[in-house]
Formats: sequence, C-alpha cells, structure tokens
Amino acid sequence: MKWILVGIIILCNAAADIFDTVGMRLHGKVRDFGPAGLLRFTGSLFHNRYVLGGVAALIVSFFALTSLLSIAPVSFALPATAGSFLLETALAKVLLKEEVHRQRWAGAAVIAVGLLWRGHRPRLQFVRPPSFSLFVQSPLRDTRRFPEHRLKTQTSAQTA
Repeated sequence: MKWILVGIIILCNAAADIFDTVGMRLHGKVRDFGPAGLLRFTGSLFHNRYVLGGVAALIVSFFALTSLLSIAPVSFALPATAGSFLLETALAKVLLKEEVHRQRWAGAAVIAVGLLWRGHRPRLQFVRPPSFSLFVQSPLRDTRRFPEHRLKTQTSAQTA
C-alpha cells in the first residue's frame, strides 16, 4: 500500500507541474503586481483549465501524502516521493520540449539511485543507548512506572 501511495504522489506531482507550466505559458507574463492586477490574474487562473487540472492533481497528491504519512514514517515518505523530480525532468524534455542539460540528468540519476537504494535497503533498528536516559523521557516510556514496557523493549532488543 505504501508504494501505491508513493506512485500516486509521484504521478500527481509531475502532472500538476506539467499542467501548471502549460497553463502559465498560455497565460503569459504577469505584468501588473498591483492589487487590481493580481485580482485579474487570480480571476483568469480560474478560467485556465490547465491550471485547474494542476490544482486538482495537487489536491489528490496532498490526500495521498497524508494517507502515506499515516502508515509510514516521514523519513520514508518524503524521500520516496522525490521520484517526481525524475519523472518531471523526463516529461519536461518530452512534452514541453525543454532543453535538459547533462547536469540536470545527472541530478535526476542521483535521485533515482537514491530511491532504489532507499527502497531495497534492509530495515535497520536503532537501539537507544543508556546515555540518552539523561534527557527528558515520555511518561509512557518510563519503565519505573510501566514495567511491562521494560519487558517489551528487552524482548524487541533481544530479537534484533
């Protein structure tokens, strides 16, 4: 389920960026930054189907990300969704006909290697050393008050 949500986030982020780019290219430069000009600009965006498609894709991506964060740690979720950079680089070259230099391809390759490494890396378990007990601890992890927690941590440390 985690990887399905990561795929949805990557696809939606890439689609949103492509749609927004096309929509803003069709719109043109923003020349008036006064209150009336920004109001006209905002109003014109509501009539731009590409920008609206980009916003819809970002909404789907947001809800997929919140779902992913409910089942996976943030240290997994955010690096895994960086795959959208790789897809966006390829789509910019193919769909938007942008010139993509070697440095950008190298950066995308580094991200791809990092994603593969992160996805296939064995799960490491961090055991807190005793010196960390000098810092503030949560009352739920206080083994003096809750001896059953001490048993769980000892058993999980022995199985690792």
